[in-house]
Amino acid sequence: MDTGVRPSALTAPRPVTAARTARAQGGKVWTKTRQRISKRGEAVSVTSALTRSLVEHWRAEPYLLEPVAGTGLLSREWLDRMLAGSAVPAPATAGFIALLEAALDGR
Repeated sequence: MDTGVRPSALTAPRPVTAARTARAQGGKVWTKTRQRISKRGEAVSVTSALTRSLVEHWRAEPYLLEPVAGTGLLSREWLDRMLAGSAVPAPATAGFIALLEAALDGR
């Protein structure tokens, strides 16, 4: 369903629907190609900024990660290095830590 075409437009006659879908997909391909060629993208900058913000927050309040450290899913040594500033998590890792933190917050 991720065609970029409104559902109401998908009920149009088949040739019209195919043309609209192709135009929408072509736009997505062009945008993604341009991002890849320029080696930058909007999502990358947003993700990096969010990761930096999360890490800064955890460094300011390290006790928030105590439940995460207690799970054994992440190395305690790595968490200590991250909180000290010598390790920087990838955006996916920061997201995983944030999900763990949120899941364990309700204990």
